[in-house]
Amino acid sequence: MNFLPLEELEPTLTDVLAFIDTFESDTTASTASSSDDGKMSPPPLSAVERRKTRKAAASRRCQQKKRAEHLALRAQSRVARAVKDVLDNVTSVVHIEEALRTPPPTHTFQGFVPSLHDAIYGELSSRLGRMYVEINSGFDVGQIQIREVSTGVQVRRDAVTGLPYVELRSAVVTSLDFSQTEKVMMNMKVDHYRKHRKYMSELGTKKETELELRDEEMALALSTLSLSRTYEDENRSIVTFSSLVSDHPVNSAMRFREEGFVMVSKSPTDPQSGSVIQARYRLTPEIGTNPFSSTRAEAQNAEATNMFVLQNLGAVMWAHFQRIQADCIEAQQHPELIPPTDRHRVDLC
Repeated sequence: MNFLPLEELEPTLTDVLAFIDTFESDTTASTASSSDDGKMSPPPLSAVERRKTRKAAASRRCQQKKRAEHLALRAQSRVARAVKDVLDNVTSVVHIEEALRTPPPTHTFQGFVPSLHDAIYGELSSRLGRMYVEINSGFDVGQIQIREVSTGVQVRRDAVTGLPYVELRSAVVTSLDFSQTEKVMMNMKVDHYRKHRKYMSELGTKKETELELRDEEMALALSTLSLSRTYEDENRSIVTFSSLVSDHPVNSAMRFREEGFVMVSKSPTDPQSGSVIQARYRLTPEIGTNPFSSTRAEAQNAEATNMFVLQNLGAVMWAHFQRIQADCIEAQQHPELIPPTDRHRVDLC
């Protein structure tokens, strides 16, 4: 034998009682016929009692209607929840397929997923635009703006986010004139691009690199997407760059941002026969987007990994800064080592 569920039985019983109340209130206006034992039916109800009975019946009907609507809404909610679960499962499968479509960078690097590839370069392009506006408004031509020159790689903490970061600053004054210093810098840029894949585009020079960081306790393979632009005018030359460093494109828990610039300008004291090279570099980890809170062990592991990457990548950039200074000193001592006028422009094509 099958029984109705409790939530369906209660409104049904309420409706039956409401019907009985309505029927009894309708029959009180007429006199009932005699019963089998010959006795007369009870006297009719008064007007006040009839109003109470009808009010109770109307209340039961209204309550029954509300419960019916509640049951319908509950059924719709169950259907909506089931549909949402199915869509979430489909989305998870799509994300997994998209992640599996890109090989891990430890073995080979074939670029990011195309949709992510364009989005990342677009975001890097906007960063370069903002950086150039800041440089153009904050650095006067012929003035040395960088005062606190770095003496090495130091990991610091951001006062707002609390995240660690590395910032390097350099300012080199040379006895080379502006054009000679520019040639030295562009020659270094050519040598750098020869070691890595580069692509010329309307956004700037795209560069894809892969590197492996290793010490006695940790080893990590990273891939880099970088975008750079060169701005030249009569009195200065600026190279800006911005990069996304990650162990895998879809891993939001392991991403780092690099950005900086190198600017060559005429010397403020001797514009005709002197020049100044100013450079700044900043490396910061991205704030993780994992919605689930990590355990203490996971947090300590992430902190150790961040420090490992910051120190190693910072050391690489610090070596570049040291090479800039060394090449300028060598060019001052041996002017014949300065490349020809148009060599750097030919090699960059």
